Amino acid sequence: MNETVVIDMKALERLHEWGGKRLVAQMIDLFLDQAPKRLDGLRQGLANGDVETVERSAHSLKSTAGNLGATELSHLAGKAEHAAGKKDLPSVRDLLTRIEAEFARARDALAVMEGGPS
Repeated sequence: MNETVVIDMKALERLHEWGGKRLVAQMIDLFLDQAPKRLDGLRQGLANGDVETVERSAHSLKSTAGNLGATELSHLAGKAEHAAGKKDLPSVRDLLTRIEAEFARARDALAVMEGGPS
């Protein structure tokens, strides 16, 4: 598998232009706090056959990941959102492992950025 860029630095630079280091740190904190809850929503929605929860959780994850430049995570969450919108939960289930792995990569990359100088 090709190694993809985990975080598109242009997205973080854009946030920095809008609100400085403080905004970047707040957005990273929000992502690190909220994304696991969105993943839980995906899992619970799948377990319960709740298409609306799956779609809402995937949409939210797609948006927050996109804001921080976690483009692959945002892309995968977008695919899950689209599948849920078509009531295709088996496809979402198939994507979940990749979404979880990409979230872990994004989380680790952002945690390092948050703690380090920029």
